[in-house]
Amino acid sequence: MPHATADDGVKLYFDETGSGKLVVFVHEFAGNNQSWELQMRHFGRRYRCVAFAARGYPIQRSRATEFLFTATRG
Repeated sequence: MPHATADDGVKLYFDETGSGKLVVFVHEFAGNNQSWELQMRHFGRRYRCVAFAARGYPIQRSRATEFLFTATRG
């Protein structure tokens, strides 16, 4: 799964599809990056779509039960 590394070394994982203007999907408290799968399939036909796993949320395409980064920074 692709990731970006924050300046404090934390890996922030995301899903990405499509091309064109950027649309960012942000999940709510009970969700995760996979909450937007249907929307990303639809809008990814015309736009570049990104959905990320926020700090403190598990990575949903690998070890889903393990939290791999901290919820707070610093």
